[in-house]
Amino acid sequence: MLIRMGVEPDPAKRLRQKQGALIRQCREMRGMTIAELAEAVGATIGAVSHWENGRYTPRQEFQIRLAKALSVPWSTIFGLDAEAMGGVA
Repeated sequence: MLIRMGVEPDPAKRLRQKQGALIRQCREMRGMTIAELAEAVGATIGAVSHWENGRYTPRQEFQIRLAKALSVPWSTIFGLDAEAMGGVA
């Protein structure tokens, strides 16, 4: 693996990671397991794990289901405002 100093990481990957961390945080705050969240949104456990780990972004239908299941506004996790983009670590 080649690491270049001073090269900005892929912004799309950073955004997926930020969204995944927010999904996990909201799920844990509600005391839900990955299996419970997967069942609530009609997805597989593997899919939820991939979303939480930032490997994939959920399709829009699942984004809406996730927001409802986690009782948060869609924009809390998936909004693309300037603050969310700048706050991605």
